[in-house]
Amino acid sequence: MRRNIPQLEEGVANAFRGLRWSFQRQYPLGRYVFDFAFLRVKLLVEIDGRTYHKGKPNRLKAELAKQHGFTLLRFRSGEKLVDRVVKAVRAHLDVVKG
Repeated sequence: MRRNIPQLEEGVANAFRGLRWSFQRQYPLGRYVFDFAFLRVKLLVEIDGRTYHKGKPNRLKAELAKQHGFTLLRFRSGEKLVDRVVKAVRAHLDVVKG
């Protein structure tokens, strides 16, 4: 697990806490670690910062999530990241809850 959590991820986690959403940080699955997990609704969230690597590792990570029945939401860092993440997670939760 990473010890130095990027500031962007910390902002997202604070927003989730403020909304009283139940989530887990740094969720291990197989040989990968996902930034956030909403286990009750099988949702994983990834925040891709400057060191984001496109290609095979991320495809494998996405495939692993799918094999375990998770939906994976991936976001690139940028302006209004926290708002974009919260909006997308809220939409997913609304669909799942029906």
